[in-house]
Amino acid sequence: MVDDVEPNPFGGRSGTATSRRGHRFVTGVSPAAGSVDTRGFHAAEPPSTPRILPAVRLALLAVCLCALAPLVAGCRSAPTPVDWAREYPVDLVRAPKPLDIQVFRNARTLEFSNTTAKALPAGTLWINRRFALPFDGLAVGATFERPLTDFRDEFSDPFRAGGFFAREAPDTVVMVELEVPAEQGPASVESFIVVKGTPD
Repeated sequence: MVDDVEPNPFGGRSGTATSRRGHRFVTGVSPAAGSVDTRGFHAAEPPSTPRILPAVRLALLAVCLCALAPLVAGCRSAPTPVDWAREYPVDLVRAPKPLDIQVFRNARTLEFSNTTAKALPAGTLWINRRFALPFDGLAVGATFERPLTDFRDEFSDPFRAGGFFAREAPDTVVMVELEVPAEQGPASVESFIVVKGTPD
């Protein structure tokens, strides 16, 4: 509707009008027809904030996580000391051939089953003659599975099993042995057959 109308020095009359939505704009009145000309200009409205699509948000989040991953890995604390951390013994009595036990690496875990005809005694499992883990023994037909990070070296550093946030390349399982203490003299050691030692 027209709020007010005043004379126009160029002929006709002009004024302001209010639309149904409450916007005010300039109007002109034609001197010939006497009709209201509503060809005015609305006041400029502030542009709306552009919306970021969900897919774009996820992509930006992934980029940020990848950028922060080296910083998180670089700020890791010293390993927690464990009481079984020690050097690989050199004075061992070795079996003439490996046991018929196949070892598999499943990403970040080590797994094998006792496929021999006798139970495996308790002792210490060794990976690559560096990383140790106490072993409680294994019955015939039973399966052993533990995270690779449970195996520690003489400084209590864990086996590098890899993963998404891993800063260093994962270690490869090359050799797995079972050290069995003896009542007298040096301990004995028997090796297993490593079928798959890589993480992929």
